Amino acid sequence: MLNGYRLAVTFGDGWVGVVDLSPLISDAPGPLISALRAPDFFCRVWVEDGVVTWPNSYGICSDVLRYWCELGRVCSPEELDEAFARELEQDVIPRLDEAPAVAHSTG
Repeated sequence: MLNGYRLAVTFGDGWVGVVDLSPLISDAPGPLISALRAPDFFCRVWVEDGVVTWPNSYGICSDVLRYWCELGRVCSPEELDEAFARELEQDVIPRLDEAPAVAHSTG
């Protein structure tokens, strides 16, 4: 079991990543993310159609989750936008086999 608000994610291509979602959960306002602050709610995560999802319908898409896992941290929306813009400039197309297949929470 991982500690805190970390997810271990196995992607469809077999790549495994871990990301600590604490910065996202502690800094973001609003009822969808604030619900994740409860450890018993956070641990109820599952993957639905390649999206890491919680019972309140909050989800993290595979592209964002993969980037965060590869980076080793949650980044700002601005940093994420810049990274994805660079990928578009390089004509990098996300692969469907990179979508999460399994996610394990720490809750």
